[in-house]
Amino acid sequence: MFVGTVLLATGQTFLFPALFVLAVQSAPINRRSQAIGTFSIAYDLAIGLGGLILGGVVEVSSYSMAFFAGGCFSLIALVVSRTVVRPQLQTAY
Repeated sequence: MFVGTVLLATGQTFLFPALFVLAVQSAPINRRSQAIGTFSIAYDLAIGLGGLILGGVVEVSSYSMAFFAGGCFSLIALVVSRTVVRPQLQTAY
């Protein structure tokens, strides 16, 4: 368990700065502060609530269902980002 925790923490340590730069560079200059705030809140919510929600899925079903639910949540986020967020960003330029 400790080895897994160290690996997860190391991955999150390297993931945050990379995604942060991606979020800032993709935003227009006059909206970068909004991109920083939105990214920070979304990342904190994902890290804080993700384990709790998927732990609940494991509690009522199985680990396999938790991986399936995580994949479904990722797919939903991709669809929302492509259909809702991206058109709004394109009109902001």
